[in-house]
Amino acid sequence: MNNDTAADGCRSSGILSASTSPPPLSQGHLNQTSAGHGSTPQPQSSSAHHDHHNHHQSSHPATSNSPNSSAGSSSSSTAVSSNLHKSSSGSHIRPKYNDYGCSRSSGPVPAIIGAHQPLQSHLHHHQQQHQTLSMAAAAAAAAAAASSAGSAFSPSSSSSPFYNYPYSAPPPLSYHSSHAHHQNPHFYQSSPSPGPDEYWPTTSHLTASFADSPRLVHTWRCPNSVLSLITTKDWIIAGCGDGHILIFSKEDFVTVAVLPGHRPAAKKSQNQQDHHQQQQQQQQQQSQQQQQDTPSDSSKKDVSGSSVYSLAVTPDERFLFSGGADSLVKVWDLETLTEIYTIYSIHDIGDIFSVAWIPKHEVLALGSQNASIQWIQLYDKTSYTVTQDPSGLPSLRFDRFFDSKGPGGKMAPQQHAKTILVAESDARRRMSLDDSQDPNDDSTFALLEIPPKNVIQYAHYGYVYTLLVVNRKLGHYSLSSVSDETDEFLVSGGGDGTVKFWAFQKVPGTFQQIYSLDTESCVFSMIYYDNFLYLGLTDGQVGLYDMDTNQVVRVDKVADEGDVMTMSLYGDCLFRGGSAREDKSTGTPSTSSSTFSTSGLIRKWDSKRYVRAEWLAHHGIVLATAITDFSLARKVLVTGGNDNTVSMWDITSMLDQHALASQINTANVLHQQFADQLSISSTSAFASQQISAGPQSASTATKQVATLTTDHMLRTLRDFVAYKTVSGHDGIYANDCRRCAIFLRSLMRHFGADAHLIPVEDGNPIVVGIFHGNNSADKINKSKETVSAFRSSSASEKEPSTPETPQEQPSRILFYGHYDVIIADKLTDQWETEPFNMTALDGYLYGRGVSDNKGPVLAAIFAVAELVQRSELENDIVFVIEGEEECGSRGFQEAIRGAKDLISGTTAESSPGIDWVLLSNSYWLDDTTPCLNYGLRGIIKATVEIKSAFPDLHSGVHGGVFREPTIDLVNLLSKLSTDQGRILLPAFHDSVRPLDDAERKLYADILARPELINNLTREECPQKQQSLDEADEKALAEESIKQLMSRWRYPSLTIHRINVSGPGNSTLIPARASASISLRIVPDQDISVIKASLLSYLRGEFAKFGSCNELAVNIFHEAEPWVGDPSNRAFRVLGNALEREWGQPPIYIREGGSIPAVRFLEKEFDAPAAQLPCGQASDGAHMNNERLRVMNFLKTRNVLQHTFKELR
Repeated sequence: MNNDTAADGCRSSGILSASTSPPPLSQGHLNQTSAGHGSTPQPQSSSAHHDHHNHHQSSHPATSNSPNSSAGSSSSSTAVSSNLHKSSSGSHIRPKYNDYGCSRSSGPVPAIIGAHQPLQSHLHHHQQQHQTLSMAAAAAAAAAAASSAGSAFSPSSSSSPFYNYPYSAPPPLSYHSSHAHHQNPHFYQSSPSPGPDEYWPTTSHLTASFADSPRLVHTWRCPNSVLSLITTKDWIIAGCGDGHILIFSKEDFVTVAVLPGHRPAAKKSQNQQDHHQQQQQQQQQQSQQQQQDTPSDSSKKDVSGSSVYSLAVTPDERFLFSGGADSLVKVWDLETLTEIYTIYSIHDIGDIFSVAWIPKHEVLALGSQNASIQWIQLYDKTSYTVTQDPSGLPSLRFDRFFDSKGPGGKMAPQQHAKTILVAESDARRRMSLDDSQDPNDDSTFALLEIPPKNVIQYAHYGYVYTLLVVNRKLGHYSLSSVSDETDEFLVSGGGDGTVKFWAFQKVPGTFQQIYSLDTESCVFSMIYYDNFLYLGLTDGQVGLYDMDTNQVVRVDKVADEGDVMTMSLYGDCLFRGGSAREDKSTGTPSTSSSTFSTSGLIRKWDSKRYVRAEWLAHHGIVLATAITDFSLARKVLVTGGNDNTVSMWDITSMLDQHALASQINTANVLHQQFADQLSISSTSAFASQQISAGPQSASTATKQVATLTTDHMLRTLRDFVAYKTVSGHDGIYANDCRRCAIFLRSLMRHFGADAHLIPVEDGNPIVVGIFHGNNSADKINKSKETVSAFRSSSASEKEPSTPETPQEQPSRILFYGHYDVIIADKLTDQWETEPFNMTALDGYLYGRGVSDNKGPVLAAIFAVAELVQRSELENDIVFVIEGEEECGSRGFQEAIRGAKDLISGTTAESSPGIDWVLLSNSYWLDDTTPCLNYGLRGIIKATVEIKSAFPDLHSGVHGGVFREPTIDLVNLLSKLSTDQGRILLPAFHDSVRPLDDAERKLYADILARPELINNLTREECPQKQQSLDEADEKALAEESIKQLMSRWRYPSLTIHRINVSGPGNSTLIPARASASISLRIVPDQDISVIKASLLSYLRGEFAKFGSCNELAVNIFHEAEPWVGDPSNRAFRVLGNALEREWGQPPIYIREGGSIPAVRFLEKEFDAPAAQLPCGQASDGAHMNNERLRVMNFLKTRNVLQHTFKELR
């Protein structure tokens, strides 16, 4: 059972959420309210609910019969007309108190208990007095804690366990400012109130000890405003204003599904003839509409879907219920992610604002706009009517008034559209009864009609905004009218200002009202904890009701203005979001620090009515919240707003701080609590001691560290990305690079590695971290002959399982990566996010280096760390992470040779050596197919310069007199290739390795995936796409193979740029011209032979010119090509792990780029290499908005963990 689901009435975890987002009403509602219809609510017309912007055609629960009710409503309506809030679907009116179908007259809301004195007279005095005392007390306690805990537990220290250590360098200070700090620098805290009935002050500044706003874990973009939220064990489910229901994963943040929700059903045709007939009908409809009046905006919105106002799930998380503005409740199977029931009422009920599932009685209750509460016993099929006839649905019913034709039989656009919809629905119903219908067609589902006996017509004299299931026994007075003392109640809150308690009577199967509470304010949201019921009211008020004594304890004003539309509760910590106070001069939500605004803000209070935190959660209004578990022992607050986003906030430290504040008695208590809350896994103190003790004790000590989680990885990667580790650029970023190297060393030491920094001459240091396997001390020194014989074993060879065989002996695996990145700037490079402040959005991580190569490196480190913690690491894993890869790995070879004994484990007693080389610095061929990389091209970079003996000259004076260097350079470059692009260096292509049958099979496996080949063809040959589409399959396959081979296994020549001397005037003859060129070479091409051939060929061709100019060729960078053996054990183990993680076998690819270190490490340690691509083709490494999918990040860790464990 999911304890964090409010609808289930569960309280065992202490996590509660109330999120009821009332819809914006149209001016038509307000006009009707002011006119008045008596005290009896009238049912609404079905046509009015087809779009909640068109309620002016129907009636609704009326205001009171009192003489002042009509005038009061009219006055309120006028005031409300200027109180607009913007959402993605347009401008909506947010009426106040009396305009929500409330039966109360207008006027100030009186206090429920106690005399609430005006705030202005005493607020300033108490703020000054108590704020001074509270800040002084907190500062003294914090100082005492810091002195007793040491610097590692300083209140200003970060909560990450990886940069609190004495020997680690902290990340840049800019990172410590969270997303919320950047958005809203103003924080508030109240001082202690002088009495139990005072409002919570909101204008004093937050004490430094509690000023940290929560960390933004992830953000999802939605198609429309987010009106409702609910969580399960694995998912976050959001209901949107356009009818969509979105499901997000809490593990890897992917969008699991987008349910159609309350959007119109998609049209389906059985054959082309039906499709042609539909097209003709649509053309006729369009021509008819052109002859009629122009459709109104509201009629155009009918096709956009109806808002999803409420969500609920069953305790076993099998079924999801959604209620919307279309007067329907839909039931979804969360295992198949399909709709199985549509529930509707025979009455015109308007918008469904709330749904609640009562587990004990298996009853689904719903609260609606027509003031009724209705229910259905879903598992009792005798309690409702099942039909396939859609004519009874609210949107399809015939209304004698609204659907009657006008003079001459003319219909309004809305009527015409409805007529067509009814006809189509009837046709689909007849098709569903046809035996010839496809049995796999899931376009139809059961329609359940709520019977009249299951309706409480006038449950409230106002809209029923919120329903809550209370799973506890109420007080004696509440139960006096109930025959059986049940412990499960339904609580309803409405626009009439009442809260009512209902008990379900099994016989005769109805709800009985047992108690009513009058709040004299609209009730928008409810939540309960223990014996207290929290009520979200109008004008920023929250009421506290004791359900044991049936007494209102207090009503607190938690905001200057705005309705409390959503609340979440953890213990006695209340998180509140709501509507906005507007700037009267602009009509937009106020953001001024001098006048408080709830626009997009979330506030946290405690039981003593202190404002403990505030942060900007959304750029708009917070409409829904929910608290749920995340990762290991983490709590997150999920928020949704009308800025079309869902955000997840880590509130764990805030809750720890709250517990700390409520338990401060001595400095020792403060010290202990700070030590706990500053650690991600409650092991920071232990980790600091471990590192101080040195690497000798790390291997044993690390086993005590708590299980690592996804959140640990994401937080550490965020720290990693924050370092601006840009290599080159004359050492401008050398300090960040060195600090990042220290960060990596400390991280690996924390996990139990023997970590070192290897200096590089004129470059950034190399980080070497060695994780010793469990049997490394007794590791047998295997002979190279035995290992070589094992590596050459065929892929089909059955692996022996006896421990005496070489396969069972532990290996020493080298993992190579780099921490340097390409330069990035948000302004000049047009990044949408800060490149060095990792942003989690829509299941992706954005930031420079997340994909190349910090993400894969961190995935590998965490893979080993988890094995160490579980005592499952048998192999030795050696990390070699350099900081100059993006600059050609300068100094890398010399540094590695100097540290070869350390890396290979050579000692006086043994010399185990490196058995395998692994890396993850490549990408998939597309975005969906996992890959293994077995080849890279090499590279030769050179500059070709031709210069004259004369200075820069004027072309009008000396043109045609001398041989111009630029012309000589262009002519010389033209000699390097034919007009068709074939490179003309002597014998250049002779040594290219021919294609054998084994490699041809790998290309055939790629061609077996048509969608991948189509994407590749469109990318590489757009000009041939039309002809390829018309060609046969064989021609397409051959063309695709040529493209892949040209990219991967054949050499190429590139001229990157041409530079000339002088200021660049159009009349100048440059004295010097130079070109930067590169040759990509492939396996079996000897790099020294290619270099000599290039120099000789260029000089020979230039000599033929007979020019007096001088030629200079400078080769400044080179890297050998690499090709691996896809049949060896490393690739087999990686392939099995990939198939297990992704559910499909990988394809084997090569890459046209170069990584200088790979072939060098192979040769230096006599160990074969294998590469695991981590990112997708769309990651955009070296580009703007570089990204890495969270799913790829996590699965790469899993694949490497399996490989590090199994590879022998």
